[in-house]
Amino acid sequence: MTYATPVGTAVFAHVAPVAGAELGYAVDPDGNGFVIAAALPAAAFPRLPPPAGGLRTFVNFEATLGGHNKFWWANRDGSASRETFDEPTEARLYPGSWAPAEFKGLDGGVVVQNWMTCGPFGGPGVERFNWDGGPDKAETRRFFDAARYPPDGEGVNPAAPYAGPQLQGYWPKVSEARWKPAAIADLDTRLTFGTGAQLWYAATWVHAPQDVTVDCAFRTSRMAEVGFWLNGERVDTGTFAAAAGEAGVLRADKPLRLRQGWNEIRLRGYCYGYPPLRAGLTLLGPADALWTLRLSGRPPASAPGKR
Repeated sequence: MTYATPVGTAVFAHVAPVAGAELGYAVDPDGNGFVIAAALPAAAFPRLPPPAGGLRTFVNFEATLGGHNKFWWANRDGSASRETFDEPTEARLYPGSWAPAEFKGLDGGVVVQNWMTCGPFGGPGVERFNWDGGPDKAETRRFFDAARYPPDGEGVNPAAPYAGPQLQGYWPKVSEARWKPAAIADLDTRLTFGTGAQLWYAATWVHAPQDVTVDCAFRTSRMAEVGFWLNGERVDTGTFAAAAGEAGVLRADKPLRLRQGWNEIRLRGYCYGYPPLRAGLTLLGPADALWTLRLSGRPPASAPGKR
């Protein structure tokens, strides 16, 4: 394929769309940034080794916005042109501009990043507690272990507003609580919730093409009571213990049996010390199974508990 103008010529042995490529993008809410995602089949790169973790190469990403606003992810040597009125100039690949990249495999598992959360819940009597879960931490635990709130019975209901005394406590008045999208904290594998002596809920969804068992790491923070449920059934995580190499993180490993289709994973928790409450989930493997899963931080139409 040859692109030619009076300015110059660019020649390629072959030009065609990549078969099986999946592309997507999202613009930031403030309109000042964007994310571009591309999933390319390994067959499109026959001369590369299998793209497992640790594979290093050079890459670049380019997008033309609105027809005449060209963006390059990297421009190491300054050669990548932003010209949009000359075909050969636009077509060139500018390999000197490419930056080093390393493929990330799934040997370390997949951190569940996107959830929906709901809270804080408290109620009459919680005004005697404080942000650190005191003054009587045993009483804080007795109160929240016995407390029941609407999400305990109805599950995830994004359309439902919650109000009234059940949202009140030692903290400033909360007029309403709803299920809202949330993401894990920066440089952490866990969600960050509120302070001590508040009860919170979270939920996420995992799609499996067939019934499969996946090893999981459940993480919480110190002095926290967090329970996990899979499709409405309580998960026996066993005892949480200090996670090696992760300061302030408690971890319990347990396999989950995912059924074909969408699976809902929900948590309910509070802390009575070392606020804020933190909790999260990592899908550990096997890697072959992880590649087949899909994750959603919103209730899919066919997800268990969807309303």
